[in-house]
Amino acid sequence: MHIFYLVFGDNKEIYQQNYLSVLSLLKHQPQAQISVITNNEPAFKRLASKLNIISIEQSTLKDWFGPENYLYRAKVKAFELMQQQYPNDDLLFLDSDIFVIEPLVSVQQQLSAQHCLLHKPEAAISQTQRKMERSMWQHLGNQSFADVEVTSDSIMWNSGVIGLPQAKAKKLIKQTLAALDQMIATPARRKTLEQFAFSIVFEHDGQLKSAYQPFMHYWGSKHIWAKAMHGFFADALLLDWDLNQQINALDNYPFKTLPVMDRPQNTNKRLKALADKWFAKRIVMKH
Repeated sequence: MHIFYLVFGDNKEIYQQNYLSVLSLLKHQPQAQISVITNNEPAFKRLASKLNIISIEQSTLKDWFGPENYLYRAKVKAFELMQQQYPNDDLLFLDSDIFVIEPLVSVQQQLSAQHCLLHKPEAAISQTQRKMERSMWQHLGNQSFADVEVTSDSIMWNSGVIGLPQAKAKKLIKQTLAALDQMIATPARRKTLEQFAFSIVFEHDGQLKSAYQPFMHYWGSKHIWAKAMHGFFADALLLDWDLNQQINALDNYPFKTLPVMDRPQNTNKRLKALADKWFAKRIVMKH
């Protein structure tokens, strides 16, 4: 099993998340075969002894985004690159905001049994009340993309973890990219089109399983994790820990007790935005 990440851009928080993710992976899979695809190779200097760095140019990323400049299309293209470079390996992609909490024995067993993997199911896009999925159902429902029909039962899966068995990787990557490109050409809201393309293609394959248990995917509480990471990395810097010391120190910090979702924070953000907008109008009126 070859585990890989895709990290690019200038957001230092993403690189910090990725560093923590790699440390947690090495804690439970010390002999793991790990690659990171990036356009910022110097950012991984401290991890260079533990992973393979695949350096790509900004022009390659631009090509991966496609003519519609869809950022998350790069995830499918990264799979394409990994399958070309490691055609004999099962592939496992992890988002940077994934924290590994146990050995990946169950993941390897599922891949060996020819199951595709996604992190966990979220909801059928025809039934959710969220605007994103409602737009997707409106524009994608009862249509076919790369020979896969979107029905009222089509489920959106979280794609923070994506696993592909070696034997079917090439075929399903090609089909996912084709489905995604066809979806991008519709008026559907795009933010989660990539994960929906993986979802319908993997479900159509008939052997999709959840890869939930070994991972914490904290996409909904990054602000909380950022505070904990700040303490960890400050200690690592001040105490001059080497890589093995950083890995061994993980259990001394509260990462496993942190929430992966913090919905009140999202509500607070919306209320603050409304308040800022209202007060801005009041100030303009006074002037």
